[in-house]
Amino acid sequence: MKKDSKIKTQTDGVIRDWLQAFNIKSAPRAFSEKDAAPWHEGKKAKELADLTGAKVFPVWGTRAKKIGESWYAPDADGIYRFEISEDKVEHFPTTIVIDDRTAIINDTHGISAIAWNSLDADVVIGCGDHKGKIEAAYYLADSGVNVYVPTDRFLNTLIGTHTKGAIIGSAPVKKTAEGAVIGDQPIAIDINEPIVVSTTKGHYPLQETCQNLCVSG
Repeated sequence: MKKDSKIKTQTDGVIRDWLQAFNIKSAPRAFSEKDAAPWHEGKKAKELADLTGAKVFPVWGTRAKKIGESWYAPDADGIYRFEISEDKVEHFPTTIVIDDRTAIINDTHGISAIAWNSLDADVVIGCGDHKGKIEAAYYLADSGVNVYVPTDRFLNTLIGTHTKGAIIGSAPVKKTAEGAVIGDQPIAIDINEPIVVSTTKGHYPLQETCQNLCVSG
């Protein structure tokens, strides 16, 4: 990433965080490096902005539709196809409920909630711990947009896919001569080395505690 890179990101966990009662008086459209959430997507957006001078643009005001029993956000063509966790629609005080099937989400969370307005980005940063979020990540990458999901529980579902843009999970960020790079720190795992993988069938936010693949040696 270079200084002229354009980053699009979610609002929840970056600008403010209602579950953590963090920065709740900030406007959803106003990204500030000094006020960014110091965890997950907020931390990574801040790191990249600090290292490169790249501009960060939160995506907010997402129109969501309830189809059947699930909520969906649209793609850039207005097709509602990316599933959103219901708590991200129904449990935020800034969500504007239009009727029982339509809502406007201001505290967007996950790639699924921001894909509709992110095709013009160089890098999109958002949560990837839900199947709808990873489907949206594939949509963006297939259109040539690079996607960074620091929380990447469902990234394994894209193994074997080929896209124009890159999709990278919980990789570290480091400085380079031209700006910054995400990842580029390969590791080797011995064929006999044990790998511990955890998961859960619990609902959010319990699933966040079980989303990482842990390697022990």
